Amino acid sequence: MNQRKIPFLFFVLGVMQCMIRTLFIGALGMVFSLVGLILRNRLSQVGIGMFGLWLLLSILDEIRICHTIKTTSDNPQVNEFFDKMFGEEQEMKKILDEATERIIKGEKKDEK
Repeated sequence: MNQRKIPFLFFVLGVMQCMIRTLFIGALGMVFSLVGLILRNRLSQVGIGMFGLWLLLSILDEIRICHTIKTTSDNPQVNEFFDKMFGEEQEMKKILDEATERIIKGEKKDEK
């Protein structure tokens, strides 16, 4: 097996995806923070703590996913796919770089 490398942008996008999946925790944190600020009590600290927990859970979940990608599987098709995407060829990095270039080019067209 080749050493699989996960692009940082893939990690960041994964954390954002995990945050969207667990949006309920973030919404509760926002409600508690707002109510705590209005009532001037410790509920705002609970809300901030929930925001921190939300971010921590999302990061830990993405670390778990990245660890799964880096380990080998019993299924050879899964290994072949992950080696192609994150191995020496780094197809995922090429896809992310191409998408970034398209976004930047699109912004330059709008500026003219």
